[in-house]
Amino acid sequence: MSYLEKSRRRDAGATNSAFYGSMLLAGMAADIVVFDHNTVGSARRGEMRNDLPGGGRRIVMTAQGIEHVVVNGQTLYDDGKLGNTLPGQVLRSGNC
Repeated sequence: MSYLEKSRRRDAGATNSAFYGSMLLAGMAADIVVFDHNTVGSARRGEMRNDLPGGGRRIVMTAQGIEHVVVNGQTLYDDGKLGNTLPGQVLRSGNC
């Protein structure tokens, strides 16, 4: 357990909603990323892709060392493969 989490548990105000935002609790929304701390990162250079509308270009930096991603209880990414579900929602400026 991290120092921050330990200190938050000792805090007399630990019953507020900000505290529960850092815990895994049944019935609550959560995003979980499992990674290998020895290999997590990205390549030194991005890959150019021409897959935007109108043939637009973008640079893609693929992740390394990410093992699993779970969003609201549904597997999004598992052992290097994207799952069939897209749980959660995109946060946009002004809607956060």
